[in-house]
Amino acid sequence: MEAIAVLSKINNGKLDENLEQIIHKVHALDVINSKGYCWRLEVKNELKDGLFWCVERKLFDNYLLQKINPQYTNFLAQTSYLSLQKINDKVLAHLKNKNGEQTVQYDLIIGADGDRSVVKKYLHFNGNQKFKAQNFASVRAYYKGIEKVDSLKFYYLNHLLPGYFWIFPMQNGVFNVGLAVLNSTIEKNKLNLKIELNNIIQQNPNVAPHCKNAFKISETEGWSIPLSSKIEQVYGDNFLLLGDAAHLAEATTGKGIGIAMLSSEIAANTIELALKKNDFSAKTLKNYQDTLHKRHLSTWKFITFAQKCFTFPLIITLFIRLANFPFINKPIQNYLQKAYQKYILN
Repeated sequence: MEAIAVLSKINNGKLDENLEQIIHKVHALDVINSKGYCWRLEVKNELKDGLFWCVERKLFDNYLLQKINPQYTNFLAQTSYLSLQKINDKVLAHLKNKNGEQTVQYDLIIGADGDRSVVKKYLHFNGNQKFKAQNFASVRAYYKGIEKVDSLKFYYLNHLLPGYFWIFPMQNGVFNVGLAVLNSTIEKNKLNLKIELNNIIQQNPNVAPHCKNAFKISETEGWSIPLSSKIEQVYGDNFLLLGDAAHLAEATTGKGIGIAMLSSEIAANTIELALKKNDFSAKTLKNYQDTLHKRHLSTWKFITFAQKCFTFPLIITLFIRLANFPFINKPIQNYLQKAYQKYILN
């Protein structure tokens, strides 16, 4: 929902055709446990739109890239930075591209460079303090031929908890299939995620019937999803950390795009403030962390609590059974519908 809200603001309350062409809108979400018990959250048809959006990551990244305004931005393609160095009230970035190496001086560095952030490595507490974090290890591949899947499916299987296996429908009959598991769970249960992905697809009684004619159309890719044990300090003199670099992914689902988009919106407002004051010190940039706390802290606390609960199969079973009662399911549905209408349909 955060991503929808930010995209709506970028496009002046509307969705542009370029975005419509790459997203697949889904009306329902299913939570399924090892016994096959299921809770479905479904959006009513009167919305005339899907509440949940699925998009291939590289297509979405390219869409955002096209939104860069060349009037204000000098985009350096195929450029990486080798190191960062804090000098007084500036940051020196040592860059490398096909033309060679160069050093550039900046007032402010934005770390939106993922869980292995170079900005975090060189500038966050001078590299002397690390985030107290746990990670989801994830693998994913794209498939075709999956049958009778019209919703986002989250399978909370006992040996993966609090991790999960997923099937997400995409455009043109493509499905995003993968799993995310805490590193501690991988060590405890001695899991090989690529092997586990295939085993679930072929053998799990709740998954295999959907996948009997499935075939893979991509390589299986792996990555890390950084989760923080709390919202750490994500700013300092001359730098801000966004998204995965700030360990902002949601603990129950590993969802990262939404909170990354929210953090980028808050960062943009803070950068505007810093430019007006011509002050890029931690004192001014603290506004970013304060606003992030105000808008996300209560959600973060709930999600962290939910992750701890979802470690136990019995609690997941109880959640599914209770959520299927109309007096619980209906308010959740109404809340999400109103939020969606606020950002998209009005």
